Amino acid sequence: MHNIAVACAVIVGAVLVFAGVSKLVALEQWRTDARTLGVPDRVAVVVPVYELALGLGLIFGIATTVLALIAASTLAAMTLLLVKKIIDGNPPTCACFGKFSRKTIGPVDVARNMCLIVLAIVAAVGF
Repeated sequence: MHNIAVACAVIVGAVLVFAGVSKLVALEQWRTDARTLGVPDRVAVVVPVYELALGLGLIFGIATTVLALIAASTLAAMTLLLVKKIIDGNPPTCACFGKFSRKTIGPVDVARNMCLIVLAIVAAVGF
């Protein structure tokens, strides 16, 4: 089980690192997209660094159980935001991966996040 947990932690960590770096590379676009999602500017500027730090912690096995639970909680909050925007109608562009996700948010984004939440929980339980 431990090897599976490690793999899950690394996968979730890699996705978070990619998301954080993608946002940092196009920070102004991310801030614009974040505003459209309803994320306050003071939170939007912290999100990429938060994702990067959380992802690197998971990849390098630092307090994996705790970080995996934080990742699952973070992903759950982000998923709830996506679901709310979908239900409200006229969902905005996905800003999850910076310029690499310039499509309208939808069920695929929710499903992706749900899978990542499961992986994060497996990582937490397996350590």
